[in-house]
Amino acid sequence: MHAIPPGRDPQSPYSRHITTRLLDFTSAATPWPRRLWDVSSFLALEELYEAGTWVERKVLSQSAVDWQRHAMERALGDDPALGTSAYRRELQAVLRTTLTLAGDGRRKLRHLIDIGRPGYLNRWSACVAEPDAPRPERVARAVAAHLLDSGHSLTGLQRWLRDGRLNLAATDLIAEAAKLLARPPRRWEVVVPFQSLGRHEELAGTLSNWVAADQVKALMCGAEDEPPRTVVGGLRGQEVQRFGDQTRSTVDEALEIASALNQGPLAPAIAGGWAALESLLTEARDPDEREKVVAASRAAALVACSWPRAELTALSYRVREVPGDPLPGKLAACASNRERAALIADELKRQGGLPLVRSWRTGSDAAAINRMRELLADPRHVLERVRGYLEMSLRRLYRCRNIVLHGGSTGGVALPAALRTTAPLVGAALDRIAHAHLVTGTPPLALASRAETALRMVDDDLGPGLCDLID
Repeated sequence: MHAIPPGRDPQSPYSRHITTRLLDFTSAATPWPRRLWDVSSFLALEELYEAGTWVERKVLSQSAVDWQRHAMERALGDDPALGTSAYRRELQAVLRTTLTLAGDGRRKLRHLIDIGRPGYLNRWSACVAEPDAPRPERVARAVAAHLLDSGHSLTGLQRWLRDGRLNLAATDLIAEAAKLLARPPRRWEVVVPFQSLGRHEELAGTLSNWVAADQVKALMCGAEDEPPRTVVGGLRGQEVQRFGDQTRSTVDEALEIASALNQGPLAPAIAGGWAALESLLTEARDPDEREKVVAASRAAALVACSWPRAELTALSYRVREVPGDPLPGKLAACASNRERAALIADELKRQGGLPLVRSWRTGSDAAAINRMRELLADPRHVLERVRGYLEMSLRRLYRCRNIVLHGGSTGGVALPAALRTTAPLVGAALDRIAHAHLVTGTPPLALASRAETALRMVDDDLGPGLCDLID
């Protein structure tokens, strides 16, 4: 009797991991170490196709697009659902051209995108059904990114997952996702009610889309909404900064510039997010002075170094008490989160697992343990891979910033996805910079240099431990 492939078994750890991570990636409450860090394969290709227009207008440099092409060529090699062998050969050949606006390579790229996108999730469903299925983490990231970049919202996908699909085998869940993607767009009729509008008969009565008061009430009663309420006014607090009373550092100013990431419109959020990184992580003597894109590499190093301790610390607060197990007592005696993280790392090396508190987030914690085991087994390789993901995303933020500021456009194909994926990463980088600034007085560039060195020496006898990559 042949064993059932794990992707076909709804109870297998493989299928459970994919389902859990899809829940993580579609929740706005997921902390940054467990978020989705990159866009989908086909949105990345669309962005590369669009780049030809921006190079022609001198909004993006050819060198920035060349870096993007080379990075894409490497990244797409890890996507088994991209297409057939012949398709992949054609795509690889196209990615080795300059993709200029009038070039043949760019025209071929457009065609390859159009023929490759249909059936993408169905191909993933087939991949996970095989005995030698891809890593579940890779699968979940690809599927979630493709759904989000195709226009589905976080909350909508959460509802869809929880609507009877949490216990499906991985192959069936992804097949369901393919069906979701194939549904035709839904049209919604929106009514904006007015409580008062002077001379409304004269101003709006003749408009074809004007709805009379009795019809509005009927529509709203049918939708079971409350009737509109009058807004009389409100007070908005404001904190005044008296510059003569307090010296503002470059870190203070960068945090203020980046504040639009939290709730600002798309263009200011993208521009402010990148400006904050560039102001702290570049200097006039940089060899990459012309583009300042070196800030993406330095920020990626900072975030990659922060990732292990963030995950290990979170796991340390999810350990349950087991009779005879000394681990909870040892954790209680720790004086800092750094000590807690180091203790969890040692426990995972010795035991391979942790007794977890049972709750709605247990699956997410178990998936995090799998990632930490992989990290502990090969720190340098895993961290370099993580840094690569992060740098690709942050360089996308840089290109989107150029499209907004130099191209004067908010219509770039990757702008919404870039903001979704990079906002938590910019926040994580600024958090480490602010902590170092306040606690030890370490300048941002010195901190970034330490992070880059730590990543290269992490498994060396003189290198730092996973919990001490940056202090």
